[in-house]
Amino acid sequence: MGRRRVIQPSQIIQSTLMVLSTRGVEAVTIAQIAQQAGISEASIYKFFSSKEELLRACVSESVAPHDFWRRLIAQSATRSVRELLEDAALYTIRYYKQNLPTLLLRVLRPQSADCCSGPLQTLDLQTLYFQSEIDRGRIRLSDPKRLAIAFCGALFYHVFAAQAFGGGEAALQAAHDNFARAWVQDFWLSLKPESP
Repeated sequence: MGRRRVIQPSQIIQSTLMVLSTRGVEAVTIAQIAQQAGISEASIYKFFSSKEELLRACVSESVAPHDFWRRLIAQSATRSVRELLEDAALYTIRYYKQNLPTLLLRVLRPQSADCCSGPLQTLDLQTLYFQSEIDRGRIRLSDPKRLAIAFCGALFYHVFAAQAFGGGEAALQAAHDNFARAWVQDFWLSLKPESP
């Protein structure tokens, strides 16, 4: 007799995120999630009382990329702005690609008034990065918060549009990376201090 399979809530959440990435929030069913996870619907209900509760758990699972931006700020004294921005663009576009369904769920179904505290904390770190580069004279004087929003906004829209209009998975990743590299070059040129 074989061992009974142990099911973790995190496995159900990951399966839900996979299904959400191919279907709209309203179109997702418990049956589809169970099929994706390779378990019964009853197994899902052992952990989550409803689809709504499961979706709330998915929203909570999305963690903002604070650590990446903290490392980027720490590296800013030893690396060029263009290198840092390229790393940030590649990281950000991959993060959005992986977490797009959850990020959209945060907006569509906020859990509470602080549902966006993680993304807002990340925006604060991004703003701090741009402010530190402005203070060092490595980029032109500008509003650092507006730079942070412009930086991430364009990357988010690219991922959203690519997901909305489809394409092969491998081709999409290469297209995302190529877009990020080309876009960050233009972004850097717009920020680069003028030579004396």
